[in-house]
Amino acid sequence: MHSPSKTERLWFSHLLESQTLPSPEDTPLLYVDHSKKRHIHGLLARSEVFDNFLQLKFPNLKRVRMLFHMLF
Repeated sequence: MHSPSKTERLWFSHLLESQTLPSPEDTPLLYVDHSKKRHIHGLLARSEVFDNFLQLKFPNLKRVRMLFHMLF
């Protein structure tokens, strides 16, 4: 796993090694309000639809590479 944050890496390794899930009382690493969650969900849903379109339109191409060339 690659993460630039040492704190996050340590937290994740401790989570895996302890084999316990964090309790709901634990403070989250980042608080995300409801409107932000809805926005992120909308972006993910749109990207999935776009990926399905690319898969149908260009079945033999690697879509990530093609998207990279479209953006840059």
